[in-house]
Amino acid sequence: MKTFLWLLISFIILAFPHVALSQNIDSLRTITNSSIADSLKVKAYSELADYNYYDNPDTAIFFYNKSIELGKSVGLYKDAISTQNNLFTLFLERADFFNAKLVANDVLKSAEKLNDSLFISQAHSNIGNLYLNMEMNEKALQHFVTAIQYFPADNNPAEAGKLYGRLGNLYLIIEDLNSAEKSYLKAIEFFKAANVQRGIIIATQNLGIIEKRRKNYSKAIEIYNQALKEHESIGNKGGVAQCKANIGNINVEQGEYYNALNTFHDALNIFIELDQKVDEIMVYSEIGMLYQKINKPDMALDYTNKAYKLLENTPENKRTQLTILNQLQEIYAALGDSVTAFRYLTEYKILNDTVGMQDSQRRIDILKIQYEFGQKEKDIQLLTVENELKANELKRKNIFQFFYLVIIGLAIVAISSLVFLFRLKRKANIALELKNAEIMQQKEEIESQRDEIEAQRDMVYNQKLDLEAIHLKISQSIEYAQIIQASVMPNPLLLKDKVSDHFVVYKPKDIVSGDFYWWANVENHTIITAVDCTGHGVPGAFMSMLGISFLREIVMKEYITHPGVILRKLRKEIVKSLNQKDELGAPRDGMDMALISINHDNQKVQFAGAHNPLYIIGKNLQKPDDKSFQLYSLEGIEEKLLEIKPDKMPIAIYHRMDPFTNHEIQLKKGDQIYMFSDGFVDQFGGEDKKRFMNNTFRELLLKIANNPMVDQKEIIENTFDFWKGDSEQIDDVVIVGIKI
Repeated sequence: MKTFLWLLISFIILAFPHVALSQNIDSLRTITNSSIADSLKVKAYSELADYNYYDNPDTAIFFYNKSIELGKSVGLYKDAISTQNNLFTLFLERADFFNAKLVANDVLKSAEKLNDSLFISQAHSNIGNLYLNMEMNEKALQHFVTAIQYFPADNNPAEAGKLYGRLGNLYLIIEDLNSAEKSYLKAIEFFKAANVQRGIIIATQNLGIIEKRRKNYSKAIEIYNQALKEHESIGNKGGVAQCKANIGNINVEQGEYYNALNTFHDALNIFIELDQKVDEIMVYSEIGMLYQKINKPDMALDYTNKAYKLLENTPENKRTQLTILNQLQEIYAALGDSVTAFRYLTEYKILNDTVGMQDSQRRIDILKIQYEFGQKEKDIQLLTVENELKANELKRKNIFQFFYLVIIGLAIVAISSLVFLFRLKRKANIALELKNAEIMQQKEEIESQRDEIEAQRDMVYNQKLDLEAIHLKISQSIEYAQIIQASVMPNPLLLKDKVSDHFVVYKPKDIVSGDFYWWANVENHTIITAVDCTGHGVPGAFMSMLGISFLREIVMKEYITHPGVILRKLRKEIVKSLNQKDELGAPRDGMDMALISINHDNQKVQFAGAHNPLYIIGKNLQKPDDKSFQLYSLEGIEEKLLEIKPDKMPIAIYHRMDPFTNHEIQLKKGDQIYMFSDGFVDQFGGEDKKRFMNNTFRELLLKIANNPMVDQKEIIENTFDFWKGDSEQIDDVVIVGIKI
């Protein structure tokens, strides 16, 4: 079940310019063209800019600059600063961060000259908003703190409350919960002083968000109930519904499903009454997930379908659509309708890959903007130095200017004499030049026709070469990525003296793979894992490189051999590096994996799994008295297969973030261990184009268990190719077999 949270970070960040004009456009233009007082012209230019703000932003920029230039020239600095704040907002909305920074810095300089604490605070707040839009959170934080230090809070407690609210929002974004709590409490203090009830409520709800992230559920419910009463006191039904929905979400986390269901229905009724479609979708989804959690798939399907139908009439929200599609495929799988489940799973994977690529592209765009922003600042610094050098050079040139004038005068006399002689010679050559020009024109026409024919031929040939070069470059890039990925895979020689034998089946779907295998020796232990990353192809390969890097850090540098601890630390690194949040619609990319640690001193194997199980095949295996173990056998085959079930948690952000279960098994020489991704069992094929399925896979392993490992690998690969036939491979495949 995915966690849903109504996150209320709704303090105003930007002040939009006032666009209601007190005079019509013709009157304003008349003022700017007349000899009327400059103060009225400054205001007229600013109002003309406000009028064009949304429809003609370039025109608005022109008039803002006219107002600022005139205001500064006549000493109306405060009017100029107010206009510059509007210009800053316009640049920020257009993502023109560089010009926005120039305007904000100029405002800060003017405010410091005026020694006006309010304008200084506003300037730092604007610069903080600029860096926040560029996702440069540390710099944004510095300027917001400075803005609060300068702001005259006693004169305007309402605005002071908004400033502390923004600061709390930023701390919440960077996960500094303690600082966020202090900021919101300070915001509440100022809102109470200004009697701003809505601000008090919003800050209180954000304190509830902090307590939920800390998993202080009782405290979070207490805060939401307090906010709920305050919403009721001002007649804000939407706020009441949001509080109830958040309380229901916490009830689910605490296992209080009956209370959660009642609370969700209360919230749903209000959202339906207010016609808030987006919130309706979220609550229907939450109720569907709740019924799925208590094993009522029919009810889960009913509510999830309601959410899915509402999505068609609401603004596009791909992350919400991902959540609904994932729910539908899980519900249909639970109902045994594999065809419908696969259809929704396919839609989910396609949309998930699209969202993943969009997120990656967005991050690249942000980094590009940050880089270009820094380069432009360096260019300005360099230009300043160059201007200083030019000024010094100009002073030096002025010293010699008089001598240059004397020399130039003498040169003019000499040149005049030469010009006179040149004119006499030129007259004699004019007739010859005219004749030569006629001949040259005829020659150029002939050459032009020839050049045109050759240019057309060259253009066709160059286009052919360009297409071939582009195709070759793309192919070489992907092939080189495959070489890089192969280079970080573990050396088979590391297992040569540690296990009796082993094999690896490794079949990427798209040259590079999101599945990978890895092993390492740490003193008397050998750590082995098979991992299935989110996605495949290039996005999946990025995730696999990230996973291998973190495993090396955890196992080889920190000397950790306990599988449960390894998975927990790996999950922590993945969540941190991908900046994942426990919120509905947030990215949940991660890994499913099985990981074992073999103690060569006593032949004991420890296992921990995230969604992926471990299979052990041997002749004398016994099932422990534990529901996590399941024993399988086939008639006529002496070997038995022991399945150790994994924890139903991924290596990623999840509504459950419990420690991973660590199992220990005593093995004997000759026992065989298998770890794998879901690519083999999920492959469609055969005459009916169905999945291969886990039962068939277990039977295959039991039937080939007596064969040498190298033969097992060949049989598994041939079985996969025969089963797939002419169907498309739907996912990456990795299978690791180990013989003790």
